[in-house]
Amino acid sequence: MNERVKHRYKIWELAREKSQDAEPPQAIQVDELAAMMALYDYRPLIDVQLQGTCSRPNGPALSFKTTTIGTDAVDLVYDTKIGQSADAAHKQSQDLAEGADVRLHLDKIGELAGVVTAKKPEGFQVAVDDKYKPAVRDKLTYMAAEHAVAVDHGAAAQSAVTKIEPGIKKCSFLDHTGTLRDGTIVSISPLDALIRARIIPPIKSRIILRRTRQYPAEVTRVFEIGFAVKFFTPLQ
Repeated sequence: MNERVKHRYKIWELAREKSQDAEPPQAIQVDELAAMMALYDYRPLIDVQLQGTCSRPNGPALSFKTTTIGTDAVDLVYDTKIGQSADAAHKQSQDLAEGADVRLHLDKIGELAGVVTAKKPEGFQVAVDDKYKPAVRDKLTYMAAEHAVAVDHGAAAQSAVTKIEPGIKKCSFLDHTGTLRDGTIVSISPLDALIRARIIPPIKSRIILRRTRQYPAEVTRVFEIGFAVKFFTPLQ
């Protein structure tokens, strides 16, 4: 297992620990798990069996079941249709070559496109096209939250506010002691922001984010390497 995968599972276990405290834990919102993903570059790698179909430029659609779904790739095994033999399904897959462009439709995930990167007798692997990765990541966030932590399905989880990754990420902020600190903006919206920093201010403390202007905000969540804030006045 490479270092990146180990790091993923470290954060996954962090989410599990929060759901297994001795005392009944507070529900962890989906957006908090998403914040963890953004801060740690955590991409869920989920072992799950979902049914789907694979469409190719030439040849009939193939039925399959997933074995592992990640932001970057999906591992699949062939699934025979009712009345179809395993040999017939295998013959259909013989002209599915490595490097072939395919479109997948997965239950609970939706449609995505990619390229076949590996073939095995029982199935194949598809590398997900870059433009579909954000949507896959968002779907996996919800799946991970449902299976690994308690989820608050309230207003925060349903928020339609768009968060963006800024072009200029470097920032500075005055913390609760009046000390100027350096940080990196991971994502920002008119209402809140997620900031990576070496020194983490306490939760519920007030900071002033400094860019071209100054933006007072309250710290709403803290992590090992970052924190989230809510602006007192929405950004224009």
